[in-house]
Amino acid sequence: MRIKAEGTYKFDSGSGNLTAAGFIEKDPGQDLIMGLPCGALVGVIVGEAKSGKPFLVGEGLELTPKETGLLMLRVNAPPGNKNSGKIKVSISGFVQPK
Repeated sequence: MRIKAEGTYKFDSGSGNLTAAGFIEKDPGQDLIMGLPCGALVGVIVGEAKSGKPFLVGEGLELTPKETGLLMLRVNAPPGNKNSGKIKVSISGFVQPK
């Protein structure tokens, strides 16, 4: 499967002024995905049993998933962010529309 992302967006954290501590996470599993760049496009494949491990998509990625499932995409951003703009995503390869 190949994923390609194009476009730009304005990243607005909505957090106001930050301290040296940076962004404060409420729940890393739902808010900001640790280990992946803040503001980057990330994905996860949700299978029938459970969610897989989140991965970096960025501007593009080629991968062979280990299981079938639903591909979920989002921008890795802290809670309360207010982004604007467009990211166009195209997916090719062996995929089934849901």
